[in-house]
Amino acid sequence: MVRSSCLLALVVALSAASSTALNVGSLPAPGSNVDAAKQGAAQPPHLTKEQVSDLLDEATALLADDATLNTLRKRIDEAKKKKTNILGVMMPVVQDMMRAPMEKLGFTKANMFEGLGQVQVVAMSDPSLMSKMQKVMNNLHSKLGV
Repeated sequence: MVRSSCLLALVVALSAASSTALNVGSLPAPGSNVDAAKQGAAQPPHLTKEQVSDLLDEATALLADDATLNTLRKRIDEAKKKKTNILGVMMPVVQDMMRAPMEKLGFTKANMFEGLGQVQVVAMSDPSLMSKMQKVMNNLHSKLGV
């Protein structure tokens, strides 16, 4: 069974290894004429500890919502029946659930992986945020078994 550090980490865990590969494919070839402004367009903003705290609160609220839990349970059950990777099935669902709070902070679909990665990194660097992340993880595990 897949174990995750928090709702946000479902996306981060799946994308961490592949985000570099995804970004490399979007880099221009050496010597190509690509507008420099376009190259920097997808750079994510830098999250503060307060913003990370708010995002973890949002994840906690999502896990308290019955409709959210039912959606997640349904996707997990589908993945188990099809014997597919649970993270692969859950990633688009979780990304969609976190889209609104991430967009409020200036993230886009193109740089959401990096933003979710920042959440994890910042949370791990602060004991109070780490505690919040642990609570989200415990809720995720107890309510969904992942």
